[in-house]
Amino acid sequence: MTTTHPTGEPAGVGPPLDPRALLHGTDWASLCHAYGPAEDTPSTLTKLIDDEPAVRADALEHLFNTVYHQNSIYPATVPTTLYLAAILAEPCAPTALVDERIRYRAVPPRPLRVLLLDRLGGIADDVNDAVVAQLERHGFSLDSYPAMAELRAQRPVILQAVSAFLHDPDPATRHAAAIAAALLLDSPDLIRRADLLPLIHAALAEATDEHHRDRATEIIDACTTKTETAAPPSVGPHQGSQPTGRTTSSSP
Repeated sequence: MTTTHPTGEPAGVGPPLDPRALLHGTDWASLCHAYGPAEDTPSTLTKLIDDEPAVRADALEHLFNTVYHQNSIYPATVPTTLYLAAILAEPCAPTALVDERIRYRAVPPRPLRVLLLDRLGGIADDVNDAVVAQLERHGFSLDSYPAMAELRAQRPVILQAVSAFLHDPDPATRHAAAIAAALLLDSPDLIRRADLLPLIHAALAEATDEHHRDRATEIIDACTTKTETAAPPSVGPHQGSQPTGRTTSSSP
């Protein structure tokens, strides 16, 4: 079954992601992360849904020190990210708590599903259009970063998994899903990010998580700025084609 966006448009194509197929159908030894071949990655991924909270926390920390080291995108990042999206639907995801080890802020243990949604949104932000534009300004092409290009191409698939939780009964899950979906919709060839604004406004108004409120504010501000930039200039009776007001621009 295809998951649909709140507007009724399809959020992705194809069957749901199968975490076991990703684990066993990926040639991990041929891929690399920050410290070499990614042969250790499958065993780490399976620990994300372990019964022990400490094991889950260790697995998450290991992944973000290797596969997502310093927000870099490696060949192993693509199937790993698809796996994170795939296990959103695991039965343990809404109840399995993970104690994050975040240096800059104290956070209580959170459900795995909420944490994964937040991570997927952050990963999407690492490959957004603004990042590509910055590469190009420095004389680099996206063609030189095939892992980044592939991860960007997989955003509709990840979005399909995320969109299943846009109307979840748990508020934190709803907020995290809306924010992740908005960040995945950075590219203009996907559903417009503005279509999610009602859910993002709800996250801003209702969220108890400071991170969700901050992200919601950023997304609303970016959408507002883009709308103002895209609007035709105001023309007064004696101004001809001269625009009035100030045109602004902003990255997502």
